Amino acid sequence: MSDSEPQSRGSEWFVSLPQYHRPRLRRGLYSLAIGVALLGLGTYLFSQGLPDISSRRPQLMAQGIPTIGGAFTLIFGVIGVATSAVRLRRRGSQATDLELEQQGIKVRGDQLIPWDSIESVTSIKYKNSAKIQLLWNHDDLHRALLVILNEDIDIPGQKIVDGKPRITIDLLYYPAADYSKRYEAAIQQFNKRKISVTHKTKWKQT
Repeated sequence: MSDSEPQSRGSEWFVSLPQYHRPRLRRGLYSLAIGVALLGLGTYLFSQGLPDISSRRPQLMAQGIPTIGGAFTLIFGVIGVATSAVRLRRRGSQATDLELEQQGIKVRGDQLIPWDSIESVTSIKYKNSAKIQLLWNHDDLHRALLVILNEDIDIPGQKIVDGKPRITIDLLYYPAADYSKRYEAAIQQFNKRKISVTHKTKWKQT
């Protein structure tokens, strides 16, 4: 099997491609533009002041809403552009988030985690019920795997929590239409190998 065609090498492959992150980059750039415009408007209104009226509340609202909205939108824009730019630069083994092999699972950097080193897995599903969703794309997979290890194998991204090494495999920005079945197939592989899998839902706005 050829390394140049990773998706043909098994249904459990997760290889990050540039086109998966361009929609997020566009959303981030739009948010930046809107944020700059609103923040500029708010700053202008504060600098110019408004005619004195009997109640200061409407005046403060007129000045504050674009300023606060602009700052909020600008923050989301920066997050969107920064995170998508990092992912767009990933190449080679750094672009592979998850590969299932006979010996174990491979994660970013071509790092192998043997099956026997995996104690348990938590499948995380992210949701967003916010009324304004600046970066959220409903077409994305929005999943992650928290892999708990029974030994320290010293791989990048590993953390020690409560004395247990663990690594989080982010599968957030894969097209759900193409990768939902691959994700389920990966979960089935853990179950097949008698690795405990629990499921959890988390809320995420970005």
